[in-house]
Amino acid sequence: MDNMDSNVWKYDAGQRTIQYKYYWIDLDCCRSSASVLDWIMQINKKTWATDRVLADLVRAFHHLLRPQANLCSGGFERGPIDVCHVLAGNDYHDTPQEEGV
Repeated sequence: MDNMDSNVWKYDAGQRTIQYKYYWIDLDCCRSSASVLDWIMQINKKTWATDRVLADLVRAFHHLLRPQANLCSGGFERGPIDVCHVLAGNDYHDTPQEEGV
C-alpha cells in the first residue's frame, strides 16, 4: 500500500496525528524507533486492536515517517527526527548523522 486511502488509521496533516475511531497518536511524539515501537506495542494490547488495525498502523508509520530510511536503517537508531520535516517529504534528522554510525 503506497498511500493512506484504504488505511483504517486516518491522517490529520494539520494536527500531525493519526486516528483510529476515538484513539489518536501524535506523530510529533514519534521521533525515534523506540517511540514508534512503543506505540505499536501499546496498540497491540488494546482489546479493539484487530490484525487489520495493527497492520494498518505499521503501514501508516511506514507511509508517513518512512522508518527504515529515517529511524532505524541497518538496525541502528537514526533518530531523533524532526517529524514536521519528514512529513513534508524530507529525510531530516535533528543532528547530522556521521557516516558508518
